[in-house]
This record gives sequence, C-alpha cells and structure tokens, in this order.
Amino acid sequence: MKPPRFLVDENLSVLLPQTAHAREYEATHVNYYGLDQSKDWDILCVVALEDWILVTNNAIELSAETGWDSPASSRRGFG
Repeated sequence: MKPPRFLVDENLSVLLPQTAHAREYEATHVNYYGLDQSKDWDILCVVALEDWILVTNNAIELSAETGWDSPASSRRGFG
C-alpha cells in the first residue's frame, strides 16, 4: 500500500503542506501544482487520476457543485 498524498485546496493555507512534510507525507497546495483558480471538477479529476487525497474545508459546497457524494456532507460541523 502506498502512503497517502495530500493535495491542499486553495481555501486553505499554502503553509499546510509543510505540516504533512514534517510527518514525512507527500503534500502540495493546488497553487503550487498549477491548479490555482481551477474549477472544483478539474481538481477532483486530478485527485482521482493521480491518487491524491484532497484536503479542503468546503466539502459540502464541493459536493453540491459536482454531485460528488462526500462522506462529510452528512456530518454536521465537518469541513
């Protein structure tokens, strides 16, 4: 099993990947990955194709815009 890779959404700090790096995880921010200002659907395609875990604080909005069934969408206070 490969270790997780984290792609941080633009609604979170560009410094957040440093926290993952300190714990020896691969991580980057969408701004540094060339996805700044991209549509949510485009980011989700990259996440799926390249085996990233998307770190975001708007999973419910993302779910509504794309039709993606987020596990977070049913949890109050998650995000």
